[in-house]
Amino acid sequence: MCSISPELASLMKDCVIPVLGVILSGLIAYYVADRAVQAEIKKGRVLLQSFAQRYFISFLNCFDLSNGNIKNDSFSKAQHMAELRSIVEDFSQLTTNSFYQRIE
Repeated sequence: MCSISPELASLMKDCVIPVLGVILSGLIAYYVADRAVQAEIKKGRVLLQSFAQRYFISFLNCFDLSNGNIKNDSFSKAQHMAELRSIVEDFSQLTTNSFYQRIE
């Protein structure tokens, strides 16, 4: 059986194990940060898809389904304009977020 000399055991205890611990901690921190950034990018894409979906639903609600004509009543117009304002406000909040401005 192979035995470790006391000097080598002391060297491992004092130098090698702490250095490996720091390297391992750094790798774990990098991995976690990368996953967080990827999740945030995915969230931004989902938000953009949500804006497009909300716009098209609002647009389709402007039409009367029975005859295909545009609704002319003031309530429908006000509802459509309120939804458009909401979409523009949410989109401007997304575009002013400094994280999403740096994404290429």
